[in-house]
Amino acid sequence: MENEFILKVKKELDKTSWDFERKEIIKKAVKTLREEGYTDTKIRELFKIECIKEQDNSQMINNNARYLELLNDILNS
Repeated sequence: MENEFILKVKKELDKTSWDFERKEIIKKAVKTLREEGYTDTKIRELFKIECIKEQDNSQMINNNARYLELLNDILNS
């Protein structure tokens, strides 16, 4: 369930080019995962695991680094 959920979130993120929209998508994902009982540390791990799996081309790496930055902004606020 975890990986499927994060992959779905990443697909949504890839469809938009605006950081504001991406931040909202990540906020919803964080809220859902927190409601499921996941800690912020576990949420970070889930996003990083999917980043590692997707690091096949440079565009993906750049996007994933940005997604992790947005995730950290949300979790730290």
